[in-house]
Amino acid sequence: MARSTIPNPALAQADAPARSGAFVALQRPGYGAFWISGWLWNIARWLGLFTASYLVFHRGGSTVQVQLVGAFYFLPMFVVGLAGGIIADRLDRRRVLIAQLWVLVALSAALSADIIAGTAQPWHIYLAMLLLGTGSVTDITCRRALVFDLVGPELLTNAFALEAISSTGGTLLGNLAAGAIIDRAGTGEAFAAMGVISVLAAIWLAIQLAACLASRVRSVSSGSSRGVVKLSR
Repeated sequence: MARSTIPNPALAQADAPARSGAFVALQRPGYGAFWISGWLWNIARWLGLFTASYLVFHRGGSTVQVQLVGAFYFLPMFVVGLAGGIIADRLDRRRVLIAQLWVLVALSAALSADIIAGTAQPWHIYLAMLLLGTGSVTDITCRRALVFDLVGPELLTNAFALEAISSTGGTLLGNLAAGAIIDRAGTGEAFAAMGVISVLAAIWLAIQLAACLASRVRSVSSGSSRGVVKLSR
């Protein structure tokens, strides 16, 4: 069974003395960039969900249609939630997260163009929310597993607290950003902003990957050096 090959510096440092502090998990290699990408992802998805709800209501004036936006978004979590766990177990979790972010970029661009061209229909929005919800399933399952990979059991509670902050903060900022952009520019521009934020989230995840690979190289080099020293004695 193929799994993420992410190095686990936390487990490698299991014998290190316990540390404390509200943000101590951010000291783990790669987790800081990973956490920032979580902020950006949460901002992007809630920006998109708010914009979709506003657009459907503004175009049709039906509260039922607005509720359908949320229903289509949360449907994948209800139907294929277990499949997300299988994906997290069998595929490279980092690459899955990055891939779903680039899919979100493409989705944002398509929605933005559709709305600006004046051809958007409610079913376009529902389909987009279904895809956004599917991305959320893969993000939630893979992200939770990667938190453990990055920080290990020692700092897992602290890391999950930080994840809760990024989730709540992203919800707040995403909704505020959506309202501000719609008021200043429009719904098409709001979806374009969702795409831009998703690009930034993908870049931060790539930075996290590079940091972890660098940590792995240093760990291997350090182990090789100690082995050479022992052999020379």
